Amino acid sequence: MRALLAEVNGSLYIDDDRKVIRDKAYALVKQYADELKEFGLFVFRKDEEHVILYASKYMRNKKAEYRLKKKEEENTQEEAVS
Repeated sequence: MRALLAEVNGSLYIDDDRKVIRDKAYALVKQYADELKEFGLFVFRKDEEHVILYASKYMRNKKAEYRLKKKEEENTQEEAVS
């Protein structure tokens, strides 16, 4: 029975060639897209209109949230000192 169970379980994990190719293609495209975004952010760092095009909305919101949190912390520290 062990041999039969091993054979059945082993046959369930055979990779589909199309899936492997799709996954590799996705990983390659993702890598190049990330490099392009980084390059665009660096090249256009002084031009705010272009920087927005290379940054995701998620990262813009995350940075804005961070700045707001820092500002609130500074305000609470100033109030504590006063």
